[in-house]
Amino acid sequence: MSSTSRIPAVLAAALILALALLAGACGRKGPPSPQTGEDTFTFGNSTGTQREGCITVRTQISGNRAMLDSVSLLLEDMTLACPTCPFRPQGRVDFALDDDRVRIRGDVIQVTWCELSGGREYRFRLSGNNRLSTLPPSLTPVFPVLKNSRLDQE
Repeated sequence: MSSTSRIPAVLAAALILALALLAGACGRKGPPSPQTGEDTFTFGNSTGTQREGCITVRTQISGNRAMLDSVSLLLEDMTLACPTCPFRPQGRVDFALDDDRVRIRGDVIQVTWCELSGGREYRFRLSGNNRLSTLPPSLTPVFPVLKNSRLDQE
């Protein structure tokens, strides 16, 4: 076999090797994405009350409860605000799951916060923070649920 006939064989082998290396580099680069169905939870069947200087929110957790990292109580002082305007929280109280003000029994979580400014009314909601910070929090409805008199008339 002459040296000129070996050149195409070597080139072909080099081309195949280069293609194999490039094929291994194909695909999506970067960190793995969270598995939305496996890594998420939602809040449902929620209730919220404000009585005697305390706010209590109770909600049911569905999905992967192990991904719940912490909860936050979002607060809007209604002293000067518009009760029919969109919810715009002005305060936030963060709770670790082992906080005394947080009770978890089965799939129900209850948060009680008793540090309200005297005589003020608040709108509030609970935010459940995922262990994976790239995933959005799960939210309860805003409490108290206001009746819209215009809708009642229709």
